[in-house]
Amino acid sequence: MGKTITNATPLVQYLLDLNARKLLAGSFPGRILEDKNHFTALSSLPSVLYAGFDPTAKSLHIGNLLVINNLLRSTKFGCKALMLVGEATASVGDPSGRAKERPMADQNITRDQAGFISTTLSKIADNCMVLSKSPGSISLHNNAEWLTKMNAIDFLRKCKPFRVGAMLRTGAVKSRMEGEIDNDGISFTEFSYQTLQSIDWLHLTERHDCFFQIGGSDQLGHLDLGAHYIRKQTGKFAAGITLPLITDASGNKLGKSTGASVWLSDQMTTAFHFYQFWKQLPDVDAERLLPMFTLKSMPEAEVVLKEHKEKLGKWIAQEALANEMTMLVHGQEGLDKALACSRALFQNSTSDLHSLTQNEILALFGESLKIQKERAKTIGEFAAQTRNDGKPTENLVKSGAFKVNGVRRGDPEEKIDHGSLILGKTKNLTLICWGKRKFQLIEWT
Repeated sequence: MGKTITNATPLVQYLLDLNARKLLAGSFPGRILEDKNHFTALSSLPSVLYAGFDPTAKSLHIGNLLVINNLLRSTKFGCKALMLVGEATASVGDPSGRAKERPMADQNITRDQAGFISTTLSKIADNCMVLSKSPGSISLHNNAEWLTKMNAIDFLRKCKPFRVGAMLRTGAVKSRMEGEIDNDGISFTEFSYQTLQSIDWLHLTERHDCFFQIGGSDQLGHLDLGAHYIRKQTGKFAAGITLPLITDASGNKLGKSTGASVWLSDQMTTAFHFYQFWKQLPDVDAERLLPMFTLKSMPEAEVVLKEHKEKLGKWIAQEALANEMTMLVHGQEGLDKALACSRALFQNSTSDLHSLTQNEILALFGESLKIQKERAKTIGEFAAQTRNDGKPTENLVKSGAFKVNGVRRGDPEEKIDHGSLILGKTKNLTLICWGKRKFQLIEWT
């Protein structure tokens, strides 16, 4: 299928753009853009689409951001985007991507997490409008609004069109049933998850004329079942696509190369650390991820990539991603603080930190090392308190490897005036650095 089609609907234009960005990992029906009959049916659909996000944690993570961004970008083509928070489905548990049964979620905790995630999605949608300089058409929904009002008999009646044979063939269910992995099978509760997700989709078709869904790489089975369910219930065609699982050049799941997720909540990943995740991407990852994550058009993204390749070592693509993604998730204020912190750490511009309050600096760094004043009366003692690797610090200090608030302190015997070490407007904070980039925030007690 060509890249441009005369008189294509907004939904088709959007999907062609996804294809150009190498983001069509799977679809229902298969070969959705190549098959003539499928493409004709696709062209008849309303330009409305949705993606769901179950609140299984306090925050969404960077893998979810790929889905969020590609949902939001659809509005630039004239589509209507629906963001669905799966409070009710999270209480049941999605078996996809799970080797074992999920523990039963506490409904009060799930409700709170749904609130946190709804707030995050709402902020991202608002920031998207600022970045795109366009109001777009984005709305937020929660499936607890309808699923919790459905009694058991209503649920069973709605499940009449489902066939157990088809449900057993869903990848996540099949692997658990056949013992491909060491587990105790699958409970009816998790087995029924796919029916609830299909009922969600049907609800969105009835209320919002939404016959298209996008999801993560593990959602193709649910998408397939849901599209068939809608066909049986409405007699109409439904379709969707899944996005690829994004990994770095080493094959690690994006954002987890160090074993810790990069979260979208500033309480779990600060704006500074979020910014630095993007800024420190290797060139090969930055060049690949820019078209996948950016809200910019492909021609705009290609301009950035061209400049990046012409000026290797200047981190053009990384900076573009870091600025845009941090603005999208944390807003202008979060981006400003991340930039100030970055300048302070990597350009020795401690004046940027001097303008921030204690709470702002603590929020930026996310953690601090607490040191008692009486245990650090000299620079040498202070330096020793900041290391836990067992290495002697005296020679390191003498070599100029130790900085305090951006200033080298090379005399281990120098007496400390703790008051002179306090950073800017803070009450008891000091910023130290070992070598070029090993920064640590100190909190005096």
